[in-house]
Amino acid sequence: MSASSEDPAFVMAESVAESAGTATGSARVARLLAWEQLLLSLSDRFNPILVKEARQALKSRQFAITFALLLACAVGWALIGILVQVPRIYYQPGGKDLLFGFYLIVAVPLLVIVPFSAFRSLASEREDGTWELISITALSARQIITGKLVSAMMQMAVYYAAIAPCITLTYLLRGVDIVSIVLMLVYTLLLSILLSAGGLVCAGQSQSRSWQALTSVSLILLLLLVLWGWSALIYIALYEDPLPFDSLAVWVTQLFVLNMYGTYLVLLILCAAAQNTFASENRSSKLRITLLVQLVCFGGWLALAYCFERSPELIAAMLFVAVAHWLIYGALMIGEVAELSPRAKRNLPQSYLGRALFTWFNPGSATGYVFAVLTFSTFVAGMVLFVSMHEIMTGSWINQRGVGFRIDLWAVTKFGGLLCGYFSLYLGLSRLIVAGLRKVGDFGLAVAVLVTGFVVVASAAGPYFVGLWWNRFRNITYTEWQFLNWAWTLAECIRSRSVGGVTGTAALIVGSLGAAMFALGVLLAHHEVEKVRLVVPERVRQDDAARKASRK
Repeated sequence: MSASSEDPAFVMAESVAESAGTATGSARVARLLAWEQLLLSLSDRFNPILVKEARQALKSRQFAITFALLLACAVGWALIGILVQVPRIYYQPGGKDLLFGFYLIVAVPLLVIVPFSAFRSLASEREDGTWELISITALSARQIITGKLVSAMMQMAVYYAAIAPCITLTYLLRGVDIVSIVLMLVYTLLLSILLSAGGLVCAGQSQSRSWQALTSVSLILLLLLVLWGWSALIYIALYEDPLPFDSLAVWVTQLFVLNMYGTYLVLLILCAAAQNTFASENRSSKLRITLLVQLVCFGGWLALAYCFERSPELIAAMLFVAVAHWLIYGALMIGEVAELSPRAKRNLPQSYLGRALFTWFNPGSATGYVFAVLTFSTFVAGMVLFVSMHEIMTGSWINQRGVGFRIDLWAVTKFGGLLCGYFSLYLGLSRLIVAGLRKVGDFGLAVAVLVTGFVVVASAAGPYFVGLWWNRFRNITYTEWQFLNWAWTLAECIRSRSVGGVTGTAALIVGSLGAAMFALGVLLAHHEVEKVRLVVPERVRQDDAARKASRK
């Protein structure tokens, strides 16, 4: 061995091996350093609010207690569920009962604790006075909101990671398919994210401590109600009425739900960001664009549904859903204040065509009313036109004489006209009431929603009780004098399906009143439409150019 170690050839081979090992180690160290630099650069790009919230949440006592309870409940339920099913668990499927128990264990933190924690994370910023420090940083309000939302999503991921082995056990015990497990977990996660975004919106509403306490209690009750309702749906889907996954309608319906879910999530994020930005900023344009996109998506899915299920009742029901949504949206828009900072006015449309088309996206009660009426009326007109063209082309409403479709198509048009007329009339009346109240004091969006709700309820109940009193509290039948009663008039229109009659007279009166109210709303919007675009100062232009160059 000593002779061979002194051999020059052996010494040379050993030195070559050492140099090769050193080169391999150096290359490995270089790769690790490159990965470290990449991770450091990525961490620098992370949202600072996400880093702060993640550290606070994962180190908090609430998270530690919740996580420990989740693990203890999961282990306890696994042992109890298996012991109770022994010995039949060897020859009978037993995974379904265990799965529902594990769902309840993980649903409590996901649907109650995490959304409420997201609410408190933003509400505490206002209580402690740290929101002003965060708002003056370079982060926008949307970045702050998304940072808090992603922090909540990280907590959801930790809870799912803890319960994942237990979910795997339920699949191995048979009785439930993998598609049902995946859909249950995915939709519960999506619902938790949506509730967390809703919690951030609720946190922006609470300004005083009394309102914060009331909002907190209301939010907890709402989350518990959602937990109960969602658990009931999961139980029905697992035990009583499983989804037929071989049906095309099931998957199309899920695409519809995911599409609408995406629009609602974006809407809640933008709404929470708008509540926490400066009052003079343009907080309405992005929200109204999102509402427009949501309505277009809803109209497309409704048209597709009518192609598969050709039912006028389906169209009527979905139009009722649309009008209920847009009454809420319209009530919020008529409660806005037309106030824009000079910086926001620099982004206003400049050309005549741009001002004619996009001025209605600017904040303000008048522009909001015009935008809501135009958008909803265009949606209803488009749906009526689609149904009419579809039925004429397919010929399903044409009788043997070839003229029967005209009566039914006119009935559909009358129904759409009634919806648009009532929407324009009562939303415009609510706007006038809110404008009058603002001359007395400063009222927020909640008052606009309450006023709109009162007008809608009173317009349905008032004419009915007046007619009942006029008839000495005996049974009354529908007459044209009930044209202000939107509930009775629309129900009578669906029941009769005729062109003329008393509902035809009511449609003519309501359409005329709605058009007159819309014209009045356009005339009253002149002070909001007159806002023009401001020229960007040279100093601001130079600062923007320098900022863009530094980013590159």
